This record gives sequence, C-alpha cells and structure tokens, in this order.
Amino acid sequence: MKLTIQQFIEFILSLSKSDRLKIISGVFRELSETEKKEAYEVITKQYLKNERLSRIDAWMESIFTKHYDYTPYKVAMMGLNYFRINRKMKPFMIAYARKVKARVRMRRKLKEA
Repeated sequence: MKLTIQQFIEFILSLSKSDRLKIISGVFRELSETEKKEAYEVITKQYLKNERLSRIDAWMESIFTKHYDYTPYKVAMMGLNYFRINRKMKPFMIAYARKVKARVRMRRKLKEA
C-alpha cells in the first residue's frame, strides 16, 4: 500500500496529542542541523502566517516609514517585545524585518523617481 503525503498528514492528525508530539520530536532527533533549521523556519512561518503576521508586517512597515534609520535588528527586537513573541523567533523576525525594510526602501525609491 502506497501512502500519499495527504493521507500521512491525516493519519498523524488522527493521533492523540502526545503521540503527535512523540512523532515530531522523533523526526527532529533524526534530522541534521541544517535540516532542523529549515524545518524550524517552515514551522515558524506557518505558525505566524495567520493574521498575527499581517499585523506584525503592518507594524514593521509603519515603524520603517516613520523611522527609516532604524535597523532591521532594532525593529525585530522591538517587535518581539511589543507582540510578546518567544525569543526563539528572533532569527525569523530579523529576516522578516529585512524584507519589510527592503519593501519600504523600494517604495521610497519609486516615490523619488
């Protein structure tokens, strides 16, 4: 019997919470460090992808619009405190702040042209 990814996901979701956590921790135990980082980024992006991410995005954009001289690191740290986000999300928030600042930079460039 060949199991599709969707069937596998449905099977895992049908398990109890403790069994799902055992599966996830077992998978993470077997991954290499780079695979763990990539998986962590995917998981955190999915976790933050909902409305919270759009609120964070709008907040960062307003900060960079008002205070363009702020660094992405500073805004990311402000965001962690303001939104009460776990410190483990710091690398993601810094990368996200860079993307938002790049978007604001391009918008400013277009206005000047």
